[in-house]
Amino acid sequence: ANRQSAAEALRNELQDSESRQAALTSEIERLHLQLEAAARERDDQLQAIAAEARQQADQEREEARAEVVQLRTELTRQTAFEEELQAQVSALQRDLADARDAASTAKHDLDELRSKYV
Repeated sequence: ANRQSAAEALRNELQDSESRQAALTSEIERLHLQLEAAARERDDQLQAIAAEARQQADQEREEARAEVVQLRTELTRQTAFEEELQAQVSALQRDLADARDAASTAKHDLDELRSKYV
C-alpha cells in the first residue's frame, strides 16, 4: 500500500509536471506570437517612415531643382540686362567721342576763322 501510494504520488507529480510544462509551452508560444506581431508592426512602421522620408526627400529635391531653374532664368535675364546696359554704355561712349571730335573740329575751325578775321 505504501508503494502504491508512493507510485500514485509520483504519477500525480509527473502529471502536474506535464501540465506545468504544457502551460509553459503554451505561454512561450503565445509570447513568441506576440513577439512576431510586434516585429511585424515595427517593420511596417519603419517601412512607413522610410517611405515618408523618401517622399520628403523627393519633394525637397524637386523644390531645389525648381529653385535652380528659377535662379538660372533670373541669371540669364540679369546677364541679358547687363549686356544691354553695356551696349548702351558703349554706344554712349562712341557718341561722346564723336561729340568731342565734333567740338574739337568746331573749335579748330572757329580758331581758324578768328585768326583770318582778327
